[in-house]
Amino acid sequence: CVQREIRCEHCLASVRFCDNPKHLTECPRVRVPCELCSLNRYREDMTEHTRHCLENTIECPFVKYKCMTCIKRKDMYKHLEEKETKHLGLKLTAMEDLITKQSKEIDEQS
Repeated sequence: CVQREIRCEHCLASVRFCDNPKHLTECPRVRVPCELCSLNRYREDMTEHTRHCLENTIECPFVKYKCMTCIKRKDMYKHLEEKETKHLGLKLTAMEDLITKQSKEIDEQS
């Protein structure tokens, strides 16, 4: 009978036999490939995995200093190492801009 109850082999939930194909497309304990790195993970863990996946593209942490690089997580260390001088220059420029702004504010208050 297609209406009989069966147990999902992945999550052990009780599912009607006729609903099992649909259930398998949603079951949190089915392993699915990551769209970024192709590693198989449980569906329920995929959001967390994607957040930390080495193939995920992330912003450089120096974006607040105007480094506009977006790079795969796995390549970030190399970027930080290779662009150390550029990042220091960006930070220096930001500090100079802040000093100039504060100097103008002080002059206006005097």
